[in-house]
Amino acid sequence: MPIESGSRLGPYEIASRIGAGGMGEVFRGKDTRIGRAVAVKVLPESLSSNADRLQRFEVESRAAGTLNHPNLVTIYDVGTHEGTPYIVMELIDGVTLRDKLRDGRLSPRTTIDYASQIAAGLAAAHEKGIVHRDLKPENIFVTDDDRVKILDFGLAKLTHSVDSNDTEARTEARNTDPGTVLGTVGYMSPEQVRGQNVDYRSDIFSFGAILYEMLTGKRPFAGDSTADTMSAILREDPAEISETTGVTPALDRIVRHCLEKNPSARFQSARDLVFDLQNVSNLSSAGGASTIAGRAPHRFSTPILIGAILIAAAIGGGATWFITHRGARSTNEPPRFTPVTLRIGNMMSARFSPDGNTVYYGAAYGTAASETFAARSDGSETHSLGIPNSDVMAVSSTGEVAVLLKKTFLRVPLGTGTLAIVSPGGGAPRPVAESVFRAAFAPDGKSLAVLRIVGGHSVLEYPIGHKIYEGNALEGPRISRDGESVLLFDVERSPGTPIIVDRNGHAERINAPQRSFAGFNWSAKGDEILCACGDDASTISAIDRKGHTRVVSHFPVNVLVHDVLPNGRILVEAAVGRNMMGIFHDGKDTDFSWLGTSTVAALTPDGKQVLFVEFPEYSPAGAFLRPLDGSPAVRLGDALPFAISPDGALVAGRAVDGPRLLLLPTGAGLQREINTGGIDPVRATFLTPKSLLLSGFDAKQQQQLVVIDVDSGARRVLPPPGFRPYFLRASPDGKRVLLAATTRAPSILSIDTGKIEPIAGLDAADAAYEWASDGKSLLVGKLGEFPATIDLFDPATRTRQRLATLTTGDPNGVFSIDTVASTPDGKTHVYSYLRVLTSTLYVIDGLR
Repeated sequence: MPIESGSRLGPYEIASRIGAGGMGEVFRGKDTRIGRAVAVKVLPESLSSNADRLQRFEVESRAAGTLNHPNLVTIYDVGTHEGTPYIVMELIDGVTLRDKLRDGRLSPRTTIDYASQIAAGLAAAHEKGIVHRDLKPENIFVTDDDRVKILDFGLAKLTHSVDSNDTEARTEARNTDPGTVLGTVGYMSPEQVRGQNVDYRSDIFSFGAILYEMLTGKRPFAGDSTADTMSAILREDPAEISETTGVTPALDRIVRHCLEKNPSARFQSARDLVFDLQNVSNLSSAGGASTIAGRAPHRFSTPILIGAILIAAAIGGGATWFITHRGARSTNEPPRFTPVTLRIGNMMSARFSPDGNTVYYGAAYGTAASETFAARSDGSETHSLGIPNSDVMAVSSTGEVAVLLKKTFLRVPLGTGTLAIVSPGGGAPRPVAESVFRAAFAPDGKSLAVLRIVGGHSVLEYPIGHKIYEGNALEGPRISRDGESVLLFDVERSPGTPIIVDRNGHAERINAPQRSFAGFNWSAKGDEILCACGDDASTISAIDRKGHTRVVSHFPVNVLVHDVLPNGRILVEAAVGRNMMGIFHDGKDTDFSWLGTSTVAALTPDGKQVLFVEFPEYSPAGAFLRPLDGSPAVRLGDALPFAISPDGALVAGRAVDGPRLLLLPTGAGLQREINTGGIDPVRATFLTPKSLLLSGFDAKQQQQLVVIDVDSGARRVLPPPGFRPYFLRASPDGKRVLLAATTRAPSILSIDTGKIEPIAGLDAADAAYEWASDGKSLLVGKLGEFPATIDLFDPATRTRQRLATLTTGDPNGVFSIDTVASTPDGKTHVYSYLRVLTSTLYVIDGLR
């Protein structure tokens, strides 16, 4: 039926035509029942002429309508009107990816951003069992705020039969010269070309074709005819991506891995694709962060990881704080810095009172749990509010204090809890919301905006209970001076990006990505974003809504912006921290740090020396060996150490300057490189003095486990583990290996069979990191916490025996204990931790 302005399809009134394509016409419309603006897609007449296909359309469209993800267009309704099938979707403003590509290739940074969002949308759909089957730039929409949305999910299956004997051409018809290949055919997978049944891996191939085009401006497979293009998909590899495009080898490998002809050789899940794209983004923004690969991983959930980024930005490096200022605009008086706190401890969050004369902050001192304090802004007086396990979130214009009550003992501003209100006159906190991550008061002093963590995603509610925005990893919120919008920071990818969300949920992504950020707020006038951000967190910058950035001030150490008042008064935290190392023996903790950036890797087999890595600020990272009697350390070489051989003669590690596996002698001799067969080394453990197990990535970015003979170089590839192990430790007989991953229970790998089995009685929170003396029991730690506990675990009986509680000799300023190496008898433990050396709140007046 012809569709005209003013006509109706069921309850939907048509306003105007938006566009058309091979999947039908799209119209702007309105749901007359609730007044909501919608997009109405009228499907081709071929659907209505086939009863079976029409029924399948309704069933599959309703299945696609169950998807709820920020990178998928939401389907509201499906139906038919006078024999015309239609589908009702959310109405979004922007252009298709095809429109973006008309002027040529996209920048690598933009490509990675868009590709990560597309992959995230694919992963969400695939996990619900829904495959797109017709992914192409025309079906990818980019909103005005750079949010990517995938269109027509599941509709390709509906408009084209998936039976193997289907002879209908799966191409998009266009008015163009005969023989020109356009539309779907250029993005088909080989199995689609052959008419075979397809699964989610077909979408991954199509994604690879789109990724190639975004990077090069050209399609990977293009011929003079449809037949030529299909032949190229089946038999030819795409042209090499030119190095002049700025495409890194890692990104090129992702493209090639997606475009494998054999489905089993491609990425096996879109979730893995998201992970690798994020790694490429992080490495690109970090400027060649090969040293990061060797750092000990943290067992953090998503919200904790966000907080860890903030902490690292706030306390990384620098000398003792001294008051100085460079870069402020010329004024009659220089800025004035007033210290508010002087005690060393773990600072949480801090906020001004409405008049700026009082500062409320959360902190943990010594062994005490975190609590909320009030201090005069001139530093003359401080007192506790008497609220244990709490942190301050916001202060209203009427003087009410919003605090977060933690259900667990925490020493850092991480995790969720109960949001409660403390009245100006004191008294017990009044709970108002559960499972809150962050919160902020509106200017009216009554309503609150909160961030929650729901299913691993950040959800913004403003006011409480009214969801207006969702993202994978968000920090904030900060409400504008007029109360009409909320400022957030998207920290899922590096660089982080500021986002402004209005009350209706419309998000404006500010084009000012920041490599680092540590605290942010609206400026005094509310027309800029004030943040400790830029190339490092020792700079306070101001960003306007167009993305223009100016430097407000430089500081000699890293700072964190906590709050900004309308009169221009700023509350910042200056902190200096170090990676420390300690020893626990005979029930006593002793400091064992070397250069102040120490991370333990292993103990020698005789338990008399510790292998560790240092990340000094002005020289290359390196592997060190130091006797536990306190003798000086010996630098073994420029490598990130993985393990030490059973005879103590060799150390295996990754070269600091690239993906090479090195063997470093602990005594006389020279280092040498081991041929890994193209595997990028990530972890390793010695099986015998002459053989080791290597974990790493091949050229296709697939996780691999390889047994290597260190003398002959002979290699035996084991079955891929199916997950990314961050820790390996061989048993005394070298026949079994402990594997640990962040999202699953520890497992044991059999070197002979290659079989991996989870350890019954342990879960993902247990770090099984060492074999006990009997070769059967395990040492298991609760790491990433403080204090950290070490247990002896018997897999046969699934019982535990407490061996040690690691607290450090001086617990003040310690965040968490993250890595441990122990002797098999469980009597000596060497561990790494992060300590705040100084952490001071300053009130700054006159900074513009």
